[in-house]
Amino acid sequence: MVLLIVDDQKEVAEGIARSIDWKDYGFEKVLFAFSAIEAKQIFMRNTVDIMLSDIEMPYESGLELLDWVKKQNLSTKCIMLTSHAEFAYAQKALKLGSEDYILQPAAYEDICAAVVRVSEKLRLSVIQDKMASIGKSVADSGKKVSEALFYSILEGKRENLELLDSLKQFPDEKQPFWLLMFHVTKWCG
Repeated sequence: MVLLIVDDQKEVAEGIARSIDWKDYGFEKVLFAFSAIEAKQIFMRNTVDIMLSDIEMPYESGLELLDWVKKQNLSTKCIMLTSHAEFAYAQKALKLGSEDYILQPAAYEDICAAVVRVSEKLRLSVIQDKMASIGKSVADSGKKVSEALFYSILEGKRENLELLDSLKQFPDEKQPFWLLMFHVTKWCG
């Protein structure tokens, strides 16, 4: 995972990075930006999983940066930091999709706990997506197997009828159609 720390106060950003051993929490890279403009340049070159951003910065705020991230359809999860306890900031951050809102000064342990919480949600989401994909593949495969068995039955391989039935691909009474099989033999009269 990649963490991006955005703060116009270099010592704050570096303090967060130095005070926590991010590798222990599964982060391969910790990147820095000291303005929203620098952060956008980093986004252009890197995939960022989590952004930890100050709100009040010169030229462009962290909230404007968060809005930009969302408009770019990036999957980056964001946590906002601020030293101003203004309800309007918190409200806008949450409205823009911020995962958390931390009031500074905050203990490094609290910042770390928020980032770890968000990273666990991301990991769980990735696992759920993989499981859904596997489930879809299995369902699609079952349909293909059923179709192949059905055609083999039509070609006269009646021994596959029981196997097709075991796959439960036959329509039931709730379905608006029925599968019928006819076997035509030559009439000798």
